[in-house]
Amino acid sequence: MNIRTLSAIAVLGAAALNAHAVTFSNVVLGSGSLMAGSSYTTLGNSISFMTPNAIVGDGMAAAGTAGMQYDADAGSGLKVDKVWANVSAPVAGSGAVAFTELVFELDSMGNEVGGPIGTLTHTIDVTNQPFYSAWISLSKQVQNIRVKKSFTLAAPDVANQFDYASVAVINQSVVSTVPEPATLSVLALGAVAALRRRNK
Repeated sequence: MNIRTLSAIAVLGAAALNAHAVTFSNVVLGSGSLMAGSSYTTLGNSISFMTPNAIVGDGMAAAGTAGMQYDADAGSGLKVDKVWANVSAPVAGSGAVAFTELVFELDSMGNEVGGPIGTLTHTIDVTNQPFYSAWISLSKQVQNIRVKKSFTLAAPDVANQFDYASVAVINQSVVSTVPEPATLSVLALGAVAALRRRNK
């Protein structure tokens, strides 16, 4: 086995680790009329929430809140260093949706460790796009996380205009799972060193 072959194996090993599917658990959908009929699906490293009744505005409540949370496990020997948040929140008139996301580290018993290791806040209104996406870089790499999402919807009635705020779809990708520090590099360097010694 030569160095090129060994390098290829190391690259494939890294790709396999990064392709490892995250395990989602303890999904909690908030209560209240805005969360009625809500659901979620998971696929690989992504979890998506559908909130068909998260709507306020003319002819209905002028304000309300919605929220959800979940736990995610990157897998043994892997870490999460950031997550991707994607929100679709159509609004009109006075409508606005304030979005907050908090990411916490979990210990092996599923308990939160300290304060948030990642935060994101954003408000969607008629002055910006109804679709919002952003990375949340975590302050430390961890195997297990808990993500809490909250939405405050408001669309106070303004005469002679249609006022509306909603949250349609929330998608989250727990990506950038990486090997524990030095795990892969130590294995690769050790193999390279062994090969060089053998070839001398």
